[in-house]
Amino acid sequence: MGFLIHISVDENCRRSGYGSTLLVQFENIATDYGCKLTACKVAWPEGLPTRAPNISFYKDCGWNLYDPSEKEPVMAFKMLDINVPNELAPKVRPLMG
Repeated sequence: MGFLIHISVDENCRRSGYGSTLLVQFENIATDYGCKLTACKVAWPEGLPTRAPNISFYKDCGWNLYDPSEKEPVMAFKMLDINVPNELAPKVRPLMG
């Protein structure tokens, strides 16, 4: 599994394609390393109201969201192996550390 720690684009440069370009590059690198699944923490429950743009960004880029409970972060997942249905990603239980 490829795990994205952090992605950020300066506020003045947002909505210019930089974020999606970085995300695609991450997906390509993860694929090159043989990863079939990628994951990223999108928001902690207490920060959800301010993280709506983050959630929309990952959804728009084809990632699935997984909201495990009120105490764990919202996770974004994307299957990279075309032989595995992307709908399976939200069923994966993320490791919380």
